[in-house]
Amino acid sequence: MLSSALENQRRVTEQVQVLRSTTEDLIRGNAEMLATQSGEIQRIASDPAVGVETLRTAFGQIYATLDAIDTYKARATETMAATVESLTVELQEAGARLERSRAADSTPEGGRS
Repeated sequence: MLSSALENQRRVTEQVQVLRSTTEDLIRGNAEMLATQSGEIQRIASDPAVGVETLRTAFGQIYATLDAIDTYKARATETMAATVESLTVELQEAGARLERSRAADSTPEGGRS
């Protein structure tokens, strides 16, 4: 009976040692993963989401596009001004002809009163 009790005590002691070893391994593994992930998170957080050169290139293209739009608008305004001026001259000519036509219609036939 004593030997059976001692054997049971030995088994319990071994199981406690296995439990301690397993617990230590879990704690050690968790600490290592935490350290690794913490370092990785810091590295990712310190790197910009978009590279500076990419941003510079993108803004350069945007500025070039805005300049092109400004140039287009200036040219379009010049063209529109020329068109309006030309149409104004034509409208004046058309107005003069219309007045002449109205004046001719309002005089008695043959120019006699």
